[in-house]
Amino acid sequence: MRRVFYSSIGVLLLLFGFLLYIESFQDITGRIVSSGADEGNIRFAGIYFIFAGMFSLFLSMKRKKGQAAMEFLMTYGWAILAAIVAIGMLAYIGIFNFDGLAGNNGMIDPPFYLSAENVELSGVNIELANGASEPYDISKVEVEGCGEFGASISIGAGTSTTLNLPCNLTEGNFKGYIKVFYKKKGSNLELISNGIITGQATGNVNLVPNWLMIGDTGWDKDSPEKTLVLDYNNIEVYSHDSRETDTKNCYNWAGTSLIPADSNKAYKYSIWIKSTDTLMDNFFGFNIYNSATNKIAGDWSNPYFKSDEGDSNTWQKFEGFLGPSSYGGATGCDSDSTNGDDWCMASNTAYMIMRFGGCYSDGDSTGHTYFIYPRIEEVSWPP
Repeated sequence: MRRVFYSSIGVLLLLFGFLLYIESFQDITGRIVSSGADEGNIRFAGIYFIFAGMFSLFLSMKRKKGQAAMEFLMTYGWAILAAIVAIGMLAYIGIFNFDGLAGNNGMIDPPFYLSAENVELSGVNIELANGASEPYDISKVEVEGCGEFGASISIGAGTSTTLNLPCNLTEGNFKGYIKVFYKKKGSNLELISNGIITGQATGNVNLVPNWLMIGDTGWDKDSPEKTLVLDYNNIEVYSHDSRETDTKNCYNWAGTSLIPADSNKAYKYSIWIKSTDTLMDNFFGFNIYNSATNKIAGDWSNPYFKSDEGDSNTWQKFEGFLGPSSYGGATGCDSDSTNGDDWCMASNTAYMIMRFGGCYSDGDSTGHTYFIYPRIEEVSWPP
């Protein structure tokens, strides 16, 4: 009975030890056992469990004093071989493949650490914490497979900041190395903190083409300027700038190219807006088109989710639904889930666009309204 107990414990310890040892090589496997665990500690724990398993097998095979050494070695060797074969079989059938089960995980070198992390189709989100006793100035963040983001962030000792790093990812496994470029207060020497984040890229696909507005391709009205602004994370991004002129008419507008739409589905529109002039009337809306790409008029001749002034000089996110035609007329899809006016599509809708811009300020040529991160995603209905 004691032999069976020690044998069972030994095999389990060996399996667990080999698993930890293999998973400790994160650069090779791309897997992370714990977001706060160090690779060296994981590897040490793996070795410890392997030796503990070997010792348990030794105890299980310990017999009378007259047992021959060769018999012991042969039995011991077959036990180890059986454990290795078992691990190989488990790996072959995918037991050690945690890609479909593991959540989002990440780690980064001191003085920072990741309090939380998340991977979505629309980008990578991290909560970066400063574990040191002094503040730092972050100048840039790089995420492999997502992009490079200029920043101007001060992070105090013992505090954290949430970074939403937008990019278009494909659904499935994601692994990206992170680099945070920073300096100590009063220093000109740039330092780098390296890390890694893995997870499953999930969420809804952003249907807006060229949504980061780095280039002009795909925009059918006035081309969005390559105006650099600091977003709500204090990260430098390109924006569309609707600049006030010396008139009280409408100013520079932007709109997407035609995006295929299904009148039986629902879509959520969103955009971030910041205005330096509270007199600017800032518009955020859409147009819909039939299969012949003719604009649908009537109740949809000039539709907006937002069309008013008074926006502050801070980033605000505005959202609106474009719901299925079966829910009634143009305004039959109103919902309390957004801060904009919601609409239903016409039954013959085949395409849609997003459009936005500013109008009707006092004409003193000083106002600017900035638009960043336009997004259209297919959503469930009702919300």
